[in-house]
Amino acid sequence: MSIGLLRQLARGPAIGGLTAIIIFLIVAVQAYALWRSRTDALRDATRAGENVLATFAGSIERNLTIVELSLSGLEDALREPGLDELPPHTRQMLLFDRAASAEFLGSMLVIGPDGQVRFDSGAAQARPLDLSDRDYFLAQRDGNVPRFISRPFASRVRGGDPSIAISRRLSGPDGRFDGLVMATIRLSYFRSLFGKVDLGPASVVTLVRTDGTIVFRSPWGDGDGYAGVNLANSPVFRKILAHTGESFISYSVIDGEKRAYFSQKVGSFPLILVVGVSLNDALRAWSVQAIILSALTVLICALLICVVVNLKRALLESYDMEEQLSVMALNDSLTGLPNRRGFGMAAETELRRAAREKKPLAVLVIDVDHFKRINDSWGHPFGDEVLVQIAQQIQRSIRRPGDFAARFGGEEFVVLLPATGREGTAYLAEQIRTNVEGLRIHAGGGHYASPTVSIGATCAEVKPGDRIAPLLRAADEALYEAKGGGRNRVVMREAEQAEAGRLTDGGVPATTATAPDGAAQNASQPAS
Repeated sequence: MSIGLLRQLARGPAIGGLTAIIIFLIVAVQAYALWRSRTDALRDATRAGENVLATFAGSIERNLTIVELSLSGLEDALREPGLDELPPHTRQMLLFDRAASAEFLGSMLVIGPDGQVRFDSGAAQARPLDLSDRDYFLAQRDGNVPRFISRPFASRVRGGDPSIAISRRLSGPDGRFDGLVMATIRLSYFRSLFGKVDLGPASVVTLVRTDGTIVFRSPWGDGDGYAGVNLANSPVFRKILAHTGESFISYSVIDGEKRAYFSQKVGSFPLILVVGVSLNDALRAWSVQAIILSALTVLICALLICVVVNLKRALLESYDMEEQLSVMALNDSLTGLPNRRGFGMAAETELRRAAREKKPLAVLVIDVDHFKRINDSWGHPFGDEVLVQIAQQIQRSIRRPGDFAARFGGEEFVVLLPATGREGTAYLAEQIRTNVEGLRIHAGGGHYASPTVSIGATCAEVKPGDRIAPLLRAADEALYEAKGGGRNRVVMREAEQAEAGRLTDGGVPATTATAPDGAAQNASQPAS
């Protein structure tokens, strides 16, 4: 890759654009990786929730089925003749021998049509209790419900122990209500079961009746597992009821937590088990990872930007230094004008433009009169000041953008005037001479110097392939004529009148001053 192209890239927007693309790709790859890991975290949480749901639903269904089988056995035993005449101990064994295998079973009772307890698994002589106000009694009495699961209640048999009841209706031969059999399940069973897993502090497991009444919820924030709270009007419960078995994401009406909900009906019972996996819990580890990786990505991008900015600045400074060195190589350090090399490059450009546009090109060769005498009289520093001020006057006299002035060597200057005919060339040359003649340069001790210049000028039409040498030769010979005619004057000469044989190796004719550029060597120049 060329130096010029590298410089152009450094100064243009390409490096910044490429850096932006790289940063975009880094951020995009990191964002995709985080998205994939987030998806994996949610998938793992979903699988955990579904596994817990299936395990707990199966366990609850098995225990409720055992209880229901015990109630069926109790119904069968009640049909045995002479039951009331049996000894209490024998009757207890006959009625309640199947109840022992049910986990967390409370009491099994036979309740008469008046709500009074007839037989009690906890006592050979039934405790005197009136349960006619319980929802399971009212449901069986008024609704002929084959099986009913009650709302949570405080057990009167076991001193207020939170429980639910499963009841079955007893009907007489004529179909009338003849009481019920019921069994209670302690809510501590669900507390023990739900406490066996930890899906996260904000994740929940809830057993709810199909009418929206919570049987038990874990974690049990209120101490009772929110037993008895009704969620019938909850948007979450309505979705669960309408789409049991389907998962969805929603906010809880109890604590406002955002969760992914999974639900399953518990066998044939009017119960629904719901697992709500908190998205905050599921994504907690991912969130920490995302924060760390995002911070590292930002840091890497910031470092990349700093590196690119510093490299670009270093490149620009390097190129600026190269340009300054290039300018210094083409400029005269004393006067600030282009030097002889700079003039050669400008002349090639103007020759091509003049040939292409078919316009004349003029050349002025300017020499300071009696410059050796100035150096000898007031010293080289003053001679340097004279050259500087004459250069300034030359530069001020040519005002068009294409006009070009250079220090040609020693006390000699050269001017290119594109698209300038004979009259314009003579006018500008005279303007330069007049402006220099008007200088008054303080030489110290109350003395002032008024230097003058002699100017040789020429102009010609340029054709493709022409070189600057004939024009310089003509202007140089015009300069000799001006000096021979008394100095401080302008002489015009046509290019074809120049004598041959005055070209240097580089195609630029030798002039009266050929010493290297630089004011420090003025004293070595021959007098004009």
